[in-house]
Amino acid sequence: MMMAPWTNKEVIEELFKDKAMHMDICSSCKQVVGDVMAPIQQVFTLTMLSLSCVESLIQVTWSVLARQLRSRYADG
Repeated sequence: MMMAPWTNKEVIEELFKDKAMHMDICSSCKQVVGDVMAPIQQVFTLTMLSLSCVESLIQVTWSVLARQLRSRYADG
């Protein structure tokens, strides 16, 4: 049985439960995507984005990771 995709509100609530670090908007479909402190599979599961959004999700995730690394090394 296939579940219906989550709404943006449900995605946001779930990401906050998992202590999302950043929220961004997918440039392809304008849905909310987040960078959570979990394996990337969980990010895909939480957002339920269409396949056309996978590239944008990866770009957003790498962008957030790069910001986190720059911030960490700038402080230390």
